[in-house]
Amino acid sequence: MSSLTKGFLSLTDRSSLRIRIPARIVKLATHLLTGQQVAIKIIDKKAIGDDLPRVKTELDALKKLCHQHICRLYQYIETEHKFYVVMEYCSGGELFDYIVRKNRLEESEARHFFRQLVQAMAYVHASGFAHRDLKPTYT
Repeated sequence: MSSLTKGFLSLTDRSSLRIRIPARIVKLATHLLTGQQVAIKIIDKKAIGDDLPRVKTELDALKKLCHQHICRLYQYIETEHKFYVVMEYCSGGELFDYIVRKNRLEESEARHFFRQLVQAMAYVHASGFAHRDLKPTYT
């Protein structure tokens, strides 16, 4: 990873910020020129197999979207075996984990999250894209 990001990104090795899900690892990094923290998803191409063209299409689409309720994709780097996806670092974590921690949401809070979701999806659709997999767990 260091040869890919040399001069631009510095990985922060904090195990609490590393998330392992099938075919992906997420790490926190710092952009060396701006000091901005970013999340880097490391996606193993072998694990996504035949979905490779779909993943590339989705990454290209997400790169075009810029909305306050959508995690921004800044760039992705493709190597022979992996994708390194540089995204906005969202420190709040996943909505699912938040709901589990609270046990339940008050109606006003659920309405607040739902409004943000609807605004984001309206923007996505107005931009000519559709989201086929909405859920409160995402990394």
